Amino acid sequence: MAGEVDAFPAEALPIPQVEPTFELIADPQLKSLIPPLSDSEYAALRDNISKDGCREPLTIWKDHNIILDGHNRYQICKELNLSFKVVEIELPDLTAAKIWMIKNQRGRRNLNESQRAMLAVKLEALYAEQAKERKGTRTDLHEKNLAHGEFGRSIEKAAEDMGVSHMTVSYAKRVSKKGSPELIKLAESGKVAVSAAYKVTSLDHQLQAKIVEMVETKIKEGKHPKIGAIINEIAPKVTEDSSEKNLEKVSKNLKACLKLLGNMEVVQNQKNLAEMQEVIQKIAERLRVIGVKSPDPSTKSVLKPSDDPLSEIQERSKETDAGDSTIWDEESEPESESAEEFYSDSKGADLPEGWEGYQKAMEKEIEESDMHGEY
Repeated sequence: MAGEVDAFPAEALPIPQVEPTFELIADPQLKSLIPPLSDSEYAALRDNISKDGCREPLTIWKDHNIILDGHNRYQICKELNLSFKVVEIELPDLTAAKIWMIKNQRGRRNLNESQRAMLAVKLEALYAEQAKERKGTRTDLHEKNLAHGEFGRSIEKAAEDMGVSHMTVSYAKRVSKKGSPELIKLAESGKVAVSAAYKVTSLDHQLQAKIVEMVETKIKEGKHPKIGAIINEIAPKVTEDSSEKNLEKVSKNLKACLKLLGNMEVVQNQKNLAEMQEVIQKIAERLRVIGVKSPDPSTKSVLKPSDDPLSEIQERSKETDAGDSTIWDEESEPESESAEEFYSDSKGADLPEGWEGYQKAMEKEIEESDMHGEY
């Protein structure tokens, strides 16, 4: 990628190691990009350097004297008044320097999956920033490297570069956006998986802080904290209205789908259309069942068969394609599934084959609606 420098271990850089004759700069903004060492890790590093000296050179940004790799070694050497060497690398701008630092961490430290996912969130934002910078100069680079118009490309690239799945980065992104500072720090430290931290983000920051405090306490006691149990203990009411919250989420997702479909006129693959119409039928049927079982009598008539939201579409389909009953053949329609069967995957039902692009587009629409307060 033009303007991007791959991260290599300092030993592999084809640049001579020298003792600096200038003052190095530990930029707080850059240092904050990297997960800090734990107290035990820092103590072990300090002990090694005090015994053997700083054997590994620091990496700095050439002509800027800014440390890119070796902040802890630099601090320890200053404390112990020890000498050290540096290697310099050339980078075009601050964004490229940040990207180098994050990618460099994957090869240098034994970070777990959640820590790499949290770094991938930062990396995705930097790729997006880099794309905007390039768009102002050469749009062909933007099209080539980050696939302008292809939803989710930057997050895919960030996930690939950090060696984690797209779903794991999605969890991390939610934690980064909705998590309290304490929860974000907990995920970045790798003490709790981002998939577990994700569950906490539905609570307000005050409750999140309490949960983090309990998690930290259990870790100190040598116990394995179970996030679900802790949530139920601290915020039991959350489970009581989970049905309403789930219905609200489904409604939000469907509105995002509708927004996407509003821009479509025709499709080439009728199979995908048929699969989607089948899902819509299942949703409508499931809503009718929920309405019948609900204690409020007014919900029982919300979705009567005569008010089927698909009836008009079905009639149009029959008129347009009278000889083809594949899509709307009621005799071949599968029986309505139970809630357990229909939502068997706790992470969400799998989309039919070939719908990956649609899923990414829907995620983008939902993300934008969150940002702008739509729906």
